[in-house]
Amino acid sequence: PFVVGIAAAMSYAADLDSFPVEWGAVWTVAVVSFVIQWIAFIPAAIYDTEHYFDLTGSLTYISLTIYSFVANSAWKSIRSIVLCSMVLVWAMRLGSFLFGRIKKAGSDDRFIDIKKSKVRFFNVWSIQGLWVLLTALPVFAANANVVARDVVPLGVLDIIGFTTWVIGFGIEVISDKQKSWFNADPKNKGHWIDVGLWKFSRHPNCECRRPSPPRRLGLAVSVSPSWLRRLSNAPRPYPLLSTRILKTSVRWCCGWAFF
Repeated sequence: PFVVGIAAAMSYAADLDSFPVEWGAVWTVAVVSFVIQWIAFIPAAIYDTEHYFDLTGSLTYISLTIYSFVANSAWKSIRSIVLCSMVLVWAMRLGSFLFGRIKKAGSDDRFIDIKKSKVRFFNVWSIQGLWVLLTALPVFAANANVVARDVVPLGVLDIIGFTTWVIGFGIEVISDKQKSWFNADPKNKGHWIDVGLWKFSRHPNCECRRPSPPRRLGLAVSVSPSWLRRLSNAPRPYPLLSTRILKTSVRWCCGWAFF
C-alpha cells in the first residue's frame, strides 16, 4: 500500500502545473531502483548469501544518480552538480566500507533468520529499493525540476543544506572509524563501544546514515527554494495539498533527528 500511495502521489503531482518536473526520468529511477534489487536477489537467494546486499544498495544509488543527472542535462545546474556529488561520495564511501566489513566478518547477523525464508529475504531486497528511492528522491526531483535546475540560483538555504550534509557525513565517517578501531582490539570483544562519538549516542553512525536526518535534511533544504516558490503561487485547492506535502516533508526530514 505504501508503494502504491507513492505512485499515486507522483501520478497526481505529474498532472499539476505547479510541479514543473520532467517526470519521465523520475519514474524511470523509481522503477529501476526496484528492478536492480530483484535481479540481485536471484543469485543471492540461489547461493544463500547477503554479501552483496549493501554493495548493491550503494551501486543503485550511484547508477540512478548518474542516470538522473545525465537524462535531465543537470550539468547545467550548480545545485544539481553539488547534490549529485554528495550522493555519489556518500554511496561510494559507505558501499566500500560495508562490503569490506562483511567480507572480513564472513556474514551479517541481521540476515541469519531472514534468509530462512525466501519471501522475507525478497522483501528485504525490495525494501532496499524503496529506501534508495525515498532517500534520494530530493536529488532526483531537483535534477528533473526545471525551476530548481534552470531558474532559482544558489542561496542561503543551499548553503545551510550543504553544511548540514557535511556535518552528518563527517559524523558517520568518524563514528564508523571509531567503531572499527574499537572492535579491532581483542580486549573489547563482547563489549559495547562507549568511547568517542559513541559516548553521546547509541548509534551515531546510523543516525547519520540510512535514512539519516542530517543528510536528508541537508538535501531537502537545498532543494526547497524552488519548490517553495512554486507552492506559493499554486492555484486552489492546491494550497491545502501543498501545505500537507510541506508538513510531511518536514516530518520526514526531521522526524528522527532528536529521537
